[in-house]
Amino acid sequence: MIGFLWVLFDRISDLVQGWLGRLSRKPWALHDHPNAVHVEPVRDWIRHDLDSLDCVCGPTVTWSDRETGEAFARPLVVHFSLDGRENNE
Repeated sequence: MIGFLWVLFDRISDLVQGWLGRLSRKPWALHDHPNAVHVEPVRDWIRHDLDSLDCVCGPTVTWSDRETGEAFARPLVVHFSLDGRENNE
């Protein structure tokens, strides 16, 4: 079971690194919380809520790998920036 969770965490890390690579012009941060993994825009116009799955930015919450259908151990929460940096990259 631990090996399976490690593989899922590895897969989440790969997905997040892909996101961060595509969105590298302005910094993004990865926060590994006990209940979720958050990707947050750094120095955005607002402070994003990293303590829950809800945020004023309306983040995308992903519970499983879209390619394989495997469930993540924790949800991946990708926050949207209010400065629109993801739209310009």
